[in-house]
Amino acid sequence: MMQYWLDEFSKTFKDNEICLLTMDQAGWHTEKGLKIPENIILLHQPAYSPECNPTERLWTWIKERLVNKIFKDKEDLINKVVKILNDLDEYKHILKSWIYYSWWNDTVNLKNF
Repeated sequence: MMQYWLDEFSKTFKDNEICLLTMDQAGWHTEKGLKIPENIILLHQPAYSPECNPTERLWTWIKERLVNKIFKDKEDLINKVVKILNDLDEYKHILKSWIYYSWWNDTVNLKNF
C-alpha cells in the first residue's frame, strides 16, 4: 500500500515540482523494496521524536472522537471524519499548542497561524 500511495501521490505534482516528505520510521515507511518516485525525497525522522511530527497528536485527537461509536455504514464514518476536519478551525488554539515549538521559530513562521 505504501508503494501505491507514493506512486499516486507523486502524480499530483507538476513536472517541475519536488516534494520533501517527512516520515517517521514505521516499517512500511522504510521498507527496502520501496521505489521512491523521482519527484519525492523522503526524510526520515529520528526514532522516538514526536516533536518532529506533531501531526501524530492530531491523529490521536481525531481518533478519540471516533472510538466507541457505531456508524451506520462507511459513508456515515466518512461524514463524521469530514465534520471533525471541517471543525478544526474552532480548535486552532489547541492545535497551535501542539505544534508551536520554540525551535520552529527559526525555520517556520507560525505567528500568523
